[in-house]
Amino acid sequence: MEGDECAVIGIYAGHLFLVLLDSVAGRFGRWARAQARADTPPFWTQMPRLGRTVSSSG
Repeated sequence: MEGDECAVIGIYAGHLFLVLLDSVAGRFGRWARAQARADTPPFWTQMPRLGRTVSSSG
């Protein structure tokens, strides 16, 4: 494969990845807002290590 083809494929792959990431982030954002409205305990209460990190840094 020539270098130019490789670069084009890399650009397309990067673009696809960003689009996918944006879509996932949007879904996660909606899910997080729904969780906040649903008055459920935050997800870090199920993960004590992360919970300690969040509470100590905050």
